[in-house]
Amino acid sequence: MALVKTELPLTEESSVKIVVPIVETEIKINGGKTFYGLYNGSFLKRPWASGNRLLVNTNQKYAVNSYVINIENGDISEMTYDDGSQIVLDVYDDIVLAVQRTYLKSDKLVVGKLSASGADITWNDLTSSEFVEGLEHCIYQYLDLTTEGDGCNSFNATYLGPKDGKEKSVPLIVWPHGGPHGSFTNNLILQGAMYLKFGYAILFINFRGSLGCGQKCVDFLPGKIGDTDVKDCILATDTALEKFSWLNPNAMALVGGSHGGFLVAHLSGQYPDKFHAVVARNPVIDVSSMSLISDIPDWCHVEAGKEYTQKGEVDNELLLKMRKVSPIVHAHKVKAPTMIHIGSKDLRVPHHQGTEYHLRLKANGVPTRMHIYDDNHPLGTVPNEFDHIINSMLWISEHLKLDS
Repeated sequence: MALVKTELPLTEESSVKIVVPIVETEIKINGGKTFYGLYNGSFLKRPWASGNRLLVNTNQKYAVNSYVINIENGDISEMTYDDGSQIVLDVYDDIVLAVQRTYLKSDKLVVGKLSASGADITWNDLTSSEFVEGLEHCIYQYLDLTTEGDGCNSFNATYLGPKDGKEKSVPLIVWPHGGPHGSFTNNLILQGAMYLKFGYAILFINFRGSLGCGQKCVDFLPGKIGDTDVKDCILATDTALEKFSWLNPNAMALVGGSHGGFLVAHLSGQYPDKFHAVVARNPVIDVSSMSLISDIPDWCHVEAGKEYTQKGEVDNELLLKMRKVSPIVHAHKVKAPTMIHIGSKDLRVPHHQGTEYHLRLKANGVPTRMHIYDDNHPLGTVPNEFDHIINSMLWISEHLKLDS
């Protein structure tokens, strides 16, 4: 996205000036820092510092960073934080309140006085940040990955888990995000922390199409779902196995929701001997049927590579392409035991998607179990979230032949 400004009141003669352009790949900003563009969906209630400076938070690869933008000259300065994500919460009289986050520790509130220009600030801790109990032995490490691609040939992943260990001793959770134009950023995730506490390592994958890596990366994926995103997950997994010798290639599970569920279903179908257990939350299984009933039918069209329209004849070729890019076409090849968690009130990915997959896996002799919750897409109510997490862990432990 671009940041623009204009004069009020708005009239037909009002001109619009670009402050921060759409960044196709990356640009250099103050201090020689690399900036990948703006991806914030909103602004703070009080975002202004003196000197017409706007404070924003936005995804940047594997973290959320905070920036000071001078809307007069377009200068961009990063409010540097090297140990995870930093999110500004409020600004008043150049006093800035922010939260600093990491995958392994509790959030920390900080406050500081912004300098008269630029983004220089000295933070004072309001709260402490401690390792989550049981994660003291864990690390996170960013992985920058390169592959072939017209317009976008790089993506990233993050390893979380033990800093060392006996060779091939640690089970791995491979976890692509949903969206598909979302991303994993460095902050404490409840389900991830629980996996780590029970001895698993995790690989969070920001495949091509994820936010925070330039507009060309976002635009790369439509028309290629079920293909390049799947290949990126495999490359990330193989890279992690090579880099961290303690990961066990014979004890790998797939976890994902929504488009992440789409991907874990694809991965278990396209690579049936590579993964050994699957947990999918409200997965997209058949894009063609989803396009007829989802509350975002335009998503189905655009991600399949076509502009959304209801004009004219039904595009049977498009419906066929939607089917061909869907995990349902690989369901007969799946071997890994698969647990499916469904929200009966989900309008985004209606429950028939997971139900169809469950029945097809069952008909083909794949161990499968489906839990249906009185909930919507995220399964975000506290009882349902915990039930989802606990059953996921039990399923994975059982089918990776691990002690529960």
